[in-house]
Amino acid sequence: MLLLWFMMFVLAHDWIRDPWQVVPVVEGALRRNPLQEHGLLQVEHISLQLGDLPRLSLNRLSSDLAKKSIAFAGFAPKKVEMKTSLIVFCSLMAVCVTNAAKPKYPPELPGAEETVYKTASETALKLWIFQPKNHKQTDQRPAVVFFFGGGWRSGTPGQFEKQCQYLASRGMVAMTADYRVSSRQQTKATACVEDGKSAVRWIRANAGKLGVDPTRIAAGGG
Repeated sequence: MLLLWFMMFVLAHDWIRDPWQVVPVVEGALRRNPLQEHGLLQVEHISLQLGDLPRLSLNRLSSDLAKKSIAFAGFAPKKVEMKTSLIVFCSLMAVCVTNAAKPKYPPELPGAEETVYKTASETALKLWIFQPKNHKQTDQRPAVVFFFGGGWRSGTPGQFEKQCQYLASRGMVAMTADYRVSSRQQTKATACVEDGKSAVRWIRANAGKLGVDPTRIAAGGG
């Protein structure tokens, strides 16, 4: 999330400083064309693409340009500063991306077998197990278990659904584990570590049922 906000800030900063250099497509209309006096534009409705204009910055054009209203892809404010518009736009984009990318808890992972490996803090902690095609209990497959990221505070096992699906397609028994976090069970970081160890112990103890090699179990996450 911090990386996303940083990228948005850089984009907004560069756009405000040099819009023709950064923005690939700008479509809009100028009520009065301040570029005409520079001989750069002779139409009222414009569609500018990267490369149509030389690399110009606002301080090289009339200061009047920065104050004009440009209709951006459906937004047509009459008197809105470019800086304000960009801040609102970038904020909305960040919120949309955050909400769209946020996995559910508890997760719904089609194709995975759910099993409880431990009960703690009145919570049944589960493993979601993805098995390779035609997998049997008599197999001795390598296994991997993933622990979601969230700073000990939040998160969901659904974060590693795609990784588990891929590794299962490559012949591993892949698992994603739930564990206690402060936002749900009001626990400290030590409880998260305890649950992680418990999950690995459970996998080793049940290696025969899972069809995995107890000496080839990897753990990952983040």
